[in-house]
Amino acid sequence: MFVQDDFLISAMRRDSFDITYRIDSNPAQSTRWNELTNNKGAGLFGSGSEGFLRGLYDAESFFIRLTDSNGQRHDAEFDLAGIQDAIEAVAGACGWSTLDLSPDDYRAIQTLLNAGGFDAGTRECPELCVSVPVHAVSDTQASKRSPNIMANWLR
Repeated sequence: MFVQDDFLISAMRRDSFDITYRIDSNPAQSTRWNELTNNKGAGLFGSGSEGFLRGLYDAESFFIRLTDSNGQRHDAEFDLAGIQDAIEAVAGACGWSTLDLSPDDYRAIQTLLNAGGFDAGTRECPELCVSVPVHAVSDTQASKRSPNIMANWLR
């Protein structure tokens, strides 16, 4: 008998690592990160990585511990001076905002852009829908101002 859930859980465990990290003096957080395809580390991918980088934006230090499959711990600590510029560059290249905005925030930005003469659309979404407002904001930024200036202005 084949139980899919057991297989998937063991594959996830085999292809990911236990991670403990601490941002500044905040309490340590525990999670799992996926193994890189070159088998030389671990990474956080997808929308979870955006939120994680937003959490680092104003931080001064970052500690991380990776525990490998043999139970060996690998620790590193980073001084995050200047990280804002790096995160802004990543956000700009990947098309997301460094702000953690709610759907209501996006609708308010969309309304402001429309009132300012930009065609930011009028689509409403019952669930979290960021594609149209995000593109409206990033297109406006790209054509009129430096990347993420709208996000900086809203801070």
